[in-house]
Amino acid sequence: VASFGLAPGNVTRVVDADPWYFVLDGRVVWMHLTGTGELVDHAVLPGAYDAAWDAGRSVLVVAGGESVSVLSAGDSGLTVRGFLAAPRDELMRVVVSGDYAYVANRYNRNGDSRLWVVNVADVSAPVLAHREGTLRGTTDVALLDAEHLVTVSSSIGLAVYSLSNPEHPFLLSFTDYRTWPSTALEVDPERRRAYVAVLRVGTITDRTPNQATLGLLADGDDLWTTDLIRVRRFDVRLPDDPIRHVYQAERGAGPLVRLGGAPA
Repeated sequence: VASFGLAPGNVTRVVDADPWYFVLDGRVVWMHLTGTGELVDHAVLPGAYDAAWDAGRSVLVVAGGESVSVLSAGDSGLTVRGFLAAPRDELMRVVVSGDYAYVANRYNRNGDSRLWVVNVADVSAPVLAHREGTLRGTTDVALLDAEHLVTVSSSIGLAVYSLSNPEHPFLLSFTDYRTWPSTALEVDPERRRAYVAVLRVGTITDRTPNQATLGLLADGDDLWTTDLIRVRRFDVRLPDDPIRHVYQAERGAGPLVRLGGAPA
């Protein structure tokens, strides 16, 4: 990602929010202008790991380490609006739907984990509204659509939740395998599929030894994957029999993001 001399370190996530995109590197949120890549602003947020964009209010909800932060974004840059402390927790991924942020928490002070539901109706005062008690080792979360949430965890594998009551997600179904430690989750709403990158199990077994899959990107009938060594593209028209089409060395490759309507 170009940032004209102020490049982030190890990128954990890129969030596209036209006319800006935000790069997180575990320490800092970098705000760039999408059209030119020009660095607009940055905010130091220790532990910044993932973020979700609320287009209606032009705010960025950032999760990572031991906190949830809410930042407003505008032409003048980034402003921290609200903060929720999570001491001795390990917050991983976040999505936003309406007034709620859903946060995957891999570890907490009780020695297990929870899916957090954070009320962000007041961006200056995010509040923990609910902690789902059945998801231990939760590493990722995604929206299938406005009414359904998908999670991966070590306790029940891949699970689908109803958001009919957005403050208290209701478990609809789950897999019978354990996905821990999952490293990426990608949902294809159009095809009603979820792809999970794991270290020990999975349909696509073509992988680089000793390298975890860091990025997944569904693009129609194609699934792109990355690890720290290679980039791959699979034809997934037959999900039980994916075919690899591209195999390219790309040392240091990390997460994937779609910018400008095209796969990264």
